[in-house]
Amino acid sequence: MRILSIETSGRWSGYSIVEEDKVQEEVILLSRNLSSFFLSYLERSLKRLKITVRDLDLLAVSTGPGSFTGLRVGLSIGKAFSLSHNIPLVGIPTPQVVREGVAFSSLPVLVLLGCRRDAVYVFLYQKEDSQWKEVINGEVVEIHNLGKRIGRQKVLVCGEGFLLYEDKIREVLKDSGEFLPSPNNFSRPSHLAFLARKIKGRCKWEEGLSLSPLYMNFPRIGDKNGSIQGIS
Repeated sequence: MRILSIETSGRWSGYSIVEEDKVQEEVILLSRNLSSFFLSYLERSLKRLKITVRDLDLLAVSTGPGSFTGLRVGLSIGKAFSLSHNIPLVGIPTPQVVREGVAFSSLPVLVLLGCRRDAVYVFLYQKEDSQWKEVINGEVVEIHNLGKRIGRQKVLVCGEGFLLYEDKIREVLKDSGEFLPSPNNFSRPSHLAFLARKIKGRCKWEEGLSLSPLYMNFPRIGDKNGSIQGIS
């Protein structure tokens, strides 16, 4: 099975082409002016591998929460390829892709995404019977309250939100957090591809065409909660 995965939700974007267990191509880009160059980079990769879109068996896109513009670009490309070439399309929330990159962890995984100043979106996953269970789903938490919200449990901390406020988060979670180097803190296209392969059999082809991205809604002044469109 050959998979094209498109990750455009965060500050770093990119795509990967994966065949079976081998990453044939993975390109990471800064998420600026994506619409003007993303497809040209992808076309170069396809030519280098001597394949076309018709040779793909599965398409995968990240659905956020994340950048409004980035998510629209990624989802538009995925849907266009799916419709024009009759290729199944699956969408996966960005925090799950970040979590997939640290699936080796025996600790609960705390994924943090950027929000407003001194606050992050929080996603917490715990393993139960070898399966990941979502314990916290996209709550807005002030950084100084992270320890209180997570409790005394030991967690593996990752995500772009950690990179944004690394010093403060290390200080707040110094007794309960384990931290990874920068490359483990963003959603990699190849991780998206491998996760998509796992769930492909549980998805119907037409579901991909109705995918909607989860945009970040930044809280207004005085709004303590904030929200992510599409997440309750």
